[in-house]
Amino acid sequence: MSTSEKAGLPEDYVTGIEEIDRQHGNLIDLVGEARRTLHSDSSPARLGAVIRELLSYSIYHFETEERLMRQYGYAQAQPEDAELHIRQHRSFSQQVAKLQEEAAAHRQVDTTELIRFLLEWIDRHIRQTDRKLAGFILAERKP
Repeated sequence: MSTSEKAGLPEDYVTGIEEIDRQHGNLIDLVGEARRTLHSDSSPARLGAVIRELLSYSIYHFETEERLMRQYGYAQAQPEDAELHIRQHRSFSQQVAKLQEEAAAHRQVDTTELIRFLLEWIDRHIRQTDRKLAGFILAERKP
């Protein structure tokens, strides 16, 4: 069974790094679960809980990627790419935290727009930024 089959990822999302691929699959599953949940219950309390869970898992995933960056010396070898990657993580976390604050304040959050934002960001980040990091790590792992 291939890494992509195990993680349930589309082939063009596969990085070849099992830990990252598994986490990407989990993150995509969480967004799908959020979509289903918010379709039936988009109350402020439920929305806040969904956003909290997504933010928490995203931060966990970003910490994994950043640990791998340090482990393989990505910032030393590719400083601009590493800086961009980390900036994207911080920006995403800040945007989702802002949505969490809006939900906590019972302000209107467009759940359709939220899901679209999450899916588009994940798609772009995996296909571009994460695959570049993975290519570097896989090259470093070769003897």
